[in-house]
Amino acid sequence: MAVRTRVQLTRIAFHEAGHVVASYLGRRRFRYATIVPEADYLGCVYYTAHREPDIGSNPRRDRARLVSMYAGMVAQMIGPGPRMLAWASRGASSDMEQAAPIIHYWAARECYYRYGLWGQGAFDELITLIESHSYDERTRAMYHELCEARSRIHYRAIRETEAVLEAHWPAVEAVASALLERKRIGYLAARAIIDAALN
Repeated sequence: MAVRTRVQLTRIAFHEAGHVVASYLGRRRFRYATIVPEADYLGCVYYTAHREPDIGSNPRRDRARLVSMYAGMVAQMIGPGPRMLAWASRGASSDMEQAAPIIHYWAARECYYRYGLWGQGAFDELITLIESHSYDERTRAMYHELCEARSRIHYRAIRETEAVLEAHWPAVEAVASALLERKRIGYLAARAIIDAALN
């Protein structure tokens, strides 16, 4: 892997710090965060091994998970460096890929009463129908409604994430600074840094 510049490391540190702070505030437990490249990642937050609740079983938890997933991109946008790079980064695409099942589920749920759709698979079933060209006007309308619902949920999550991080920005800066200095911080160290920054 190529040597990373201080600017690149700073962007990665803010990205991971966004995840850390949003996860802590949303009570999503993690083991540690790092800006040391591992496998396919330039930086990463490693979550505890316990199983996450099923999507849809707890709306508040789903919202907290979405915020923690979007927090890396949003922290990059708010923090130093060009805004557009936040959305073009490899970390951003991985985060959005992880958020997709939650967004799909809640989009399908929003459309349930209108079309009788339910669950995560509804969007995928519609895609399959449309790709096979065996769909009618109702199917096309359902697909359009699901796409609009996905967009609404996506942008609502971004706005919520921005509000959370802006309200706790000193904590994001403190965690990013600690990551730049130490390269890796565990949950307890992150908690102490966040609590100190917010008090």
